[in-house]
Amino acid sequence: MRFNFKLLSILLAAPAAFGYIDQPCNAGNYGKGVCVKKSECTMYRNQKGSVTAYTGYAPNWPCPNDPDDVICCVKTVSRLINGKNVSSISGVKSGTTSGRCLNTSNCSGIKVTTPECPGSNRVMLCVDKATGGGGGGGSTLGQQIVNYGRQFIGNPYVYGGNDLNNGVDCSGFTQQVYKHFGYNIPRIANDQSWYGKAVNGVSNAQPGDLFFYCSNGNAYHVTMYTGNGRVVHAADERQGIKEQNNWETPCRIRRII
Repeated sequence: MRFNFKLLSILLAAPAAFGYIDQPCNAGNYGKGVCVKKSECTMYRNQKGSVTAYTGYAPNWPCPNDPDDVICCVKTVSRLINGKNVSSISGVKSGTTSGRCLNTSNCSGIKVTTPECPGSNRVMLCVDKATGGGGGGGSTLGQQIVNYGRQFIGNPYVYGGNDLNNGVDCSGFTQQVYKHFGYNIPRIANDQSWYGKAVNGVSNAQPGDLFFYCSNGNAYHVTMYTGNGRVVHAADERQGIKEQNNWETPCRIRRII
C-alpha cells in the first residue's frame, strides 16, 4: 500500500482554512479585510461602494490557500442594502461617508447589524463613530438596537401588524426590533411594560430602553428611547413610524438587554 502524502497534506490544511473563515486579514495597499470564500466577496443589491478579492502572493498568503478558495475580501460600503447612505446612521463621525467590512473584534466604531458584509455575524460593517458627548449614553448593543429601529422610520402603522416594512403597531415595532437581536419579548404593550429590568426615571434611561405610557395603571403605548430626550415609535395611522421628542413622563421604563 502506497501512502498518499499529497492527500494527507490537503486533509490537514483544510480544517485550518475553514477555521480561518471570517478572521481578519491584511490586503497590503488595499488595507484591512476579512477572510471569506471568493464567491461571497461581492456587492449586494442596492449597495454602493467597492470590493476587492485579494489573493496576495506566495509565500505570504493573507488567508490560507485552500481548495475552497478563501481570499482576503476588502469591502467598503457607502449605500446600504436598504438604500440609505452610511452618513445617515445615527452617531457616525462627521464627514463619514462609508464603512468597511471587518471582523467585529477589529471594530471600535459603530457595528451595522444589517447583513451588509460577507461571512457570518462575526463580520459587520464598521463605521467611524462621533466622539465626545451628546450621544445620549447607553451600551453599544442598545445603540445598535436603536439604529436598527430607525431604519424603518417612515414605514406605516398597522394595528396588530408585525411587519416592520409593511406595517406594525407600537408594541409590534418594539417586539420585532428586539426579535432581530434574539430577544423574545411579549407582544402587548402592557405585558412588555413588566418585562426586563425597571429603570428609575428618564434621567437614568439608555438608548434601547422602552418607555411606557399608562391610563389607570395599564400601559396603552410604548416607545423606544434613542437618547437626548427622544424616542422612536410606531405612532398612529397618520404618522407611521417616527422619531420625536418624548412628550410625556413614562409610567414605566424597562431595560431589555
